[in-house]
Amino acid sequence: MAFYILRRLVWILPTVLLVLVITFVLTRMPPGDPIYQLYSSQDSPDSDLTLSENQYNMGMKELGLDRPLFYVEIVPFHHPDTLYKIPLRERGLVHLLLRDYRNWDEIESFRKTLKRYMTEMRSQSPERFSTIARLVYGKPITKDLNLAIQTLVTDSPDSPILQSYGDLQNSRLGLIRFLPTIKWRGSNNQFHNWLNNLFRLDFGISRIDARPVATKVGEALSWTLFINIISILLAYLISIPLGMYMGWYHRSRWLRAVRIFLYAIYAVPIFWLATLLVVFFTTSEYGSWTNIFQSVGIWQATTGDSFAGLLAQNAGQFVIPILCLTLSITAYVSRQVESSVNEEKTKRYILQTKAKGLGDHSIIWKHLFRNSSFPLITLISGILPASISGSLVLEVICNIPGMGRLLVDAIFGQDWSVVILVVFISSFLTIIGLLLSDILYRIADPRLQTEV
Repeated sequence: MAFYILRRLVWILPTVLLVLVITFVLTRMPPGDPIYQLYSSQDSPDSDLTLSENQYNMGMKELGLDRPLFYVEIVPFHHPDTLYKIPLRERGLVHLLLRDYRNWDEIESFRKTLKRYMTEMRSQSPERFSTIARLVYGKPITKDLNLAIQTLVTDSPDSPILQSYGDLQNSRLGLIRFLPTIKWRGSNNQFHNWLNNLFRLDFGISRIDARPVATKVGEALSWTLFINIISILLAYLISIPLGMYMGWYHRSRWLRAVRIFLYAIYAVPIFWLATLLVVFFTTSEYGSWTNIFQSVGIWQATTGDSFAGLLAQNAGQFVIPILCLTLSITAYVSRQVESSVNEEKTKRYILQTKAKGLGDHSIIWKHLFRNSSFPLITLISGILPASISGSLVLEVICNIPGMGRLLVDAIFGQDWSVVILVVFISSFLTIIGLLLSDILYRIADPRLQTEV
């Protein structure tokens, strides 16, 4: 068993590495300019034009975006080694020029001319400054660069921009420059820096409230774990014996009624069940007998309250979400256990136990349960990520500040650092859940071979 676990851990390492790489790529793909998001919470088409070059470069350095992306890069032969040092908002124009002209010396000269002329126009002509800035910053990047340049210099035929652009057109290189080349960037790159921060549990700063992402996720995780752990424990304590007896006493009228009830619960969407309980059973508006549960939501009565203190103050608010989750999980798990029992109880070893004169209780729990527990083990691989990710709709309806609610708020607020961390945690726990389920399979049935 120990050798099998070691082998599985070795095989998990490439998967974890792939998850890390995909997560890193996702951190670089969110829409919008991360430098502008660092300095402002409002996004508008011309807002990033107001940031000075020094301020923008400081933002790139603070976020570590002035480094190469990875250890190795495969780029066209004509791309410069220092392309990663160019500000993000200027790379659209640079890539367009590299695609069309492929002469980096002349491209850099033309870009500096544009920026110098833009600086002169900042105080002389704000309209022309805005026009040049849109070209330099690629807002939007025009596909017809000739038309953009001609429009820009219509009022000034002798503009240095037109002369520099003419030199650029005359320096076009041949197609041979499209050959790719491999560039080694070393350890001073964005991925290496991101990985170091990850191991130090430094996940960045939230865009919404400038708080550490780890702190926000940790606070939300405590509420989600509390609700899910209690719900899962209650559901398993109820569904396992219920499913065993429903499968063994298949023709029982009482258990048949329970089965119908579980079918109905399983068919009801959890968000609809939670909405009904919140709307009709937390108020006296529909009658005094309907005010059964306390109103939903978590609030902080005193600044600085601990999690235990908040839990004690809001204990009644957890009844509805825990009830909904417990009923949903119980309906599903009990049906899985019943199906497994129906399959196992007709096998020869069960008939032999009956022939020995063993009672039903002894047969169910000493012989049948172990072989019927495989569906429960399979569910473990999904329990870990589900318990951490939380019930998104349920937490929103019941106003619980858990992981699901945090994820929704982060998506609508474009707080991608929080979204990426939640996705990474769920992915990592899915891998751990699969490993744990494989180990439990071999504990439940030693006859299984340990070879993958």
